[in-house]
Amino acid sequence: MATTKKLWQRLGLQLPVIQAPMYNVSTPALVAAVAAEGALGSYGAGYSAPDKLRAALTEITAMVPGKNFNVNVFVDSPSVPESSRGWDSYERLLAPVREELGLDPTPQPYPTTAIPSVLDAQLQVILDIRPRVVSFCFGVLDPAMVRACQEFATVLGTATTVEEALALEAAGVDGIIAQGSEAGGHRGSFLADSTSTMIGSMALIPQICDAVRVPVIAAGGIADRRHMRAALALGADMVQLGTAFLTTPESDLPPARKRAIVAATSSTASIVTRGLTGRPARMLRNELVAALQPHEADAASSVLQRRRMADIFRLHDPRFSAMLAGQSHRFCTDGDSVKAVLARFHESA
Repeated sequence: MATTKKLWQRLGLQLPVIQAPMYNVSTPALVAAVAAEGALGSYGAGYSAPDKLRAALTEITAMVPGKNFNVNVFVDSPSVPESSRGWDSYERLLAPVREELGLDPTPQPYPTTAIPSVLDAQLQVILDIRPRVVSFCFGVLDPAMVRACQEFATVLGTATTVEEALALEAAGVDGIIAQGSEAGGHRGSFLADSTSTMIGSMALIPQICDAVRVPVIAAGGIADRRHMRAALALGADMVQLGTAFLTTPESDLPPARKRAIVAATSSTASIVTRGLTGRPARMLRNELVAALQPHEADAASSVLQRRRMADIFRLHDPRFSAMLAGQSHRFCTDGDSVKAVLARFHESA
């Protein structure tokens, strides 16, 4: 009697593993290296300009047979904040940070014009390139676009609660990434505040699996085959991991930041805050977190906050960066290759 194939089998993979699409960290080389080991590589479009995205996806297409990779987009609405409350006081907090880094400490003015979204242009690039998988986070992609992408791709959405998973299923997605609170990087929440969506993977995965009919991909705290076995036992079809790839040679993270992640051996080294990026995100504690986390209510919306912090972040000083990483960061080692990371997921290892 024939058995129903799991999602990873339908995608022609050898491992039920997705490399998380980390914006500004995932590179064509990383995606290709993951694909070469039989897992699903992912490229994070983030806020990339369409031309840059097209160039990256064209490069990946040349290296990954059958375009068997994932492209992830952000579903949000960049705009100016509703009020300037907190803008000036937050700028005063940044002045000593800029002075420490040798930057101009002059407060940046409150923006008066909206920052346009690049999502529509990115989606056109994706429709042109036609990768095997398309995923999204921070909201629900328009159902018409979901159907358009399904002409050539498996479409995945990101949920942090059962309610979000049901909203994604109603939009017609082919699978749901269940993001537990252990996950590094930005929270994918879109129906509730970050506090109420801080549900750990052990509790979240079976709840979403029971609530929806589409395959579920477990994300958050996944670092080796023990985590994978647990997630699959809870009902997930696949697992997704990102932090484990941060310190690989193929990632685009600067060496100083890779060293800082490896050096962060405390079990309480990570924290969730919106104080640095304007959207709740799990990151490692550092001097910038200590300065800004207590005032996170005054941080601007994510796109504006990213622009405001650009001069600081582009220096990649581990003391003053958003060191995005999950609670399994202690599994990161110095210089482990993609091949070595994925070897942890083979049952024979």
